[in-house]
Amino acid sequence: MQYLFKPSYVRSVKNLDKVRAEQVYSAFEQLVHLFKTGEKTPGLGLKHLRNDVWEIRAGLTDRIIFRKKQDTIELVIAGTHDEIKRLLKTL
Repeated sequence: MQYLFKPSYVRSVKNLDKVRAEQVYSAFEQLVHLFKTGEKTPGLGLKHLRNDVWEIRAGLTDRIIFRKKQDTIELVIAGTHDEIKRLLKTL
């Protein structure tokens, strides 16, 4: 599996405080674990939103949006529910 980080994702993580950024990183590690082993970690909250767009939880307030295309995972953004809603309107 190949992981691509869109500039929007990198910017969004950079703007988070340290604790939230660590939660996002931990959620990403759980996602990698899921695709390597097929084992879903409790609390990951994997949700199929539409077509190739998926969401996982990164703590209580933040989510990560990614696209799954064959053997590539493209991380799009990390942020709050409101930030995610705004982005989803453009996809």
